[in-house]
Amino acid sequence: MKSLCYGGAKPPKAEAGFPVGREEEGTVRVPRRVLLLEDNPMDVALIRRHLGREWPECEVIAGSKEDDFREALAPENADVILADYSVPGFEGLTALSIVVELCPRIPFVFVSGALQEELAVECLKAGATDYVLKDRLVRLTPAIRRALAEAEERGRREKIEKQLRRREEEYRDLLNSVDGIVWEAELFSLRFTFVSQQAERLLGYPVRRWLEEPDSPVTRAWVTAQNELTEQYLSR
Repeated sequence: MKSLCYGGAKPPKAEAGFPVGREEEGTVRVPRRVLLLEDNPMDVALIRRHLGREWPECEVIAGSKEDDFREALAPENADVILADYSVPGFEGLTALSIVVELCPRIPFVFVSGALQEELAVECLKAGATDYVLKDRLVRLTPAIRRALAEAEERGRREKIEKQLRRREEEYRDLLNSVDGIVWEAELFSLRFTFVSQQAERLLGYPVRRWLEEPDSPVTRAWVTAQNELTEQYLSR
């Protein structure tokens, strides 16, 4: 349990709170542009055919060279990236590391002829979303759907976390602007979890020490006095 208290002539005006905007859940977007790292023309044609059946308007940009891959990746407007694990001169893991560094929000799916379990685990740990074997391309479109859904969910979480961080900063700025001391502490341990910046100006005791030295006499005396005032107020 925590106690949030204010020391000063006038308490801050209460805010209505900081609700996080709720996004409406929608359907997963259709992939419009797919980058494919593949050196075998027959495999390129086969993958294009599989994707075309499900998404006729999907554009598949294929290549096997690092320069071409980077150039196609530069606009960062691909919906998903497919890559063979073994491409002469440009391994799939190298391509994955580039994507993780430059555009980590784009899902990356390995499409390989043979991939041992140890290598598959290594790929997933390195940042790949999924992997599909070329002799089981029936799994390709479901894997892409799942990858896009996970990417959208991750984007929603990041947006919410960003909103929460911004609103927490706004809230702390509000508390620090009060001409008095606002603090929060564990009710029984008297350990501070927040002290406004005005504490150092008014009492000459650095905020860092309030937070890092919970057993100091000054800290305990201050918290005890404030809790006694609060109890007296509540008992009226």
